[in-house]
Amino acid sequence: MNPDPDLVAHSRAIAAEMDRRNRGDGRVRIVRTPASRKPPAIDPCRAAKARRQAELKRVGLKRTFDLLRRLDDEVWDVCKGF
Repeated sequence: MNPDPDLVAHSRAIAAEMDRRNRGDGRVRIVRTPASRKPPAIDPCRAAKARRQAELKRVGLKRTFDLLRRLDDEVWDVCKGF
C-alpha cells in the first residue's frame, strides 16, 4: 500500500520549514538597549583595591610598613572590611 501523496508532500513541506528555521538566515541580529540605560556604576571597593595593587606594583620591593598600613586603611575605609 502506497502512502497518501498529499500526506507525503505535507510532511516534506514541514521538514523543509523546520530545516529553514533551524538553519537561520545567516544574518546577525543586533539588539539595541534603550539609550536611557546607565552604564553600571564602578564598585568603589574594587576601585580602591585596584589603586592599592597599582601602588604596590609601582613601588615593588621598596614598600614599607607605613605604606602598606596606609593603603590597607584606605581599602578598609571604602570596603568596610570586605
